[in-house]
Amino acid sequence: MLKSVLFIPYIKNNNKIKIFLQKRTKDAKNMPGFYGFWGGLVENGENIEEALIREIKEELDIKISNYNKLGIFNFGKSEKHIFVKEVLEDFENSIDIKEGDEGRWFNLEEVKKEEKIREDYKEVISRIINKLN
Repeated sequence: MLKSVLFIPYIKNNNKIKIFLQKRTKDAKNMPGFYGFWGGLVENGENIEEALIREIKEELDIKISNYNKLGIFNFGKSEKHIFVKEVLEDFENSIDIKEGDEGRWFNLEEVKKEEKIREDYKEVISRIINKLN
């Protein structure tokens, strides 16, 4: 089974959670133009946390710490290790997006309405936001 790491930065404001998702490029191999999670596959010889740190450095040009593992979700033939981190509202000013077109903040209502988020991701996002509340 393939293993991957997913990173979800979030802010909590007035007991409302917003998560920061990646918009995939139009020429991406999988789900072009859709919103998804930051992260990627665990490479040979890496443990889960090493993969997380590498992927986020590659995609957002930051070294993350003080993150929390929220759980493991299975998507078909892939095991996704979900990590979250509460960040400051100016998080976008501290990163440099290297992969994907952009990042965007979503609350749960916006996630449910967004046509460019996979349905199975919407279910996971809903569970994640409920756990964070």
